[in-house]
Amino acid sequence: MFAGPSFWGSQFPFQQYYQIKKLKIHLTKALPEKTKPNILISSRRIILNNPKKRNALSLSMLETLRENILTDVDSEDLRVIIISAKGPVFSSGHDLKELTSARGREYHMKVFQTCSEVMALIQDIPVPVIAMVNGVATAAGCQLVASCDIAVATEKSTFATPGVNVGLFCSTPAVAIGRAVPRK
Repeated sequence: MFAGPSFWGSQFPFQQYYQIKKLKIHLTKALPEKTKPNILISSRRIILNNPKKRNALSLSMLETLRENILTDVDSEDLRVIIISAKGPVFSSGHDLKELTSARGREYHMKVFQTCSEVMALIQDIPVPVIAMVNGVATAAGCQLVASCDIAVATEKSTFATPGVNVGLFCSTPAVAIGRAVPRK
């Protein structure tokens, strides 16, 4: 269904933004030694790793997130994708410094289209996606959490739809939050 490119090798373009770990867990049941099954479960952990920019969802971050979600998504071994972040902020939403008038309308449209594609992808892929939140998630960062199948949050976690205090309401998370809050 999804045949994304492989970016595990030296081709991985934005290592400064993500750290990816493939975790493998062996599960066994309480059975006699001769009959214990050897079940291998593979999970992928994607860590938003740009704390200096509050893990803002820049275009490059969104594109890389999409590529890494798609990597081996049809593998029968992959059972779960976990998205977490380094630093005190899970994600502050879009990188407003890249959404300037100098970049132009086409660039802005590309950012918002890519964001929409990533959020839809998270909901449509055949494996569950878990958001591990240990900090602030605002605006599109809150949308990212709401788009995941499961959200796990610590007591330090906070969520908000407006990303900044400049009088702008961020409407992009509204649909995802409206769909997610009643069921989580």
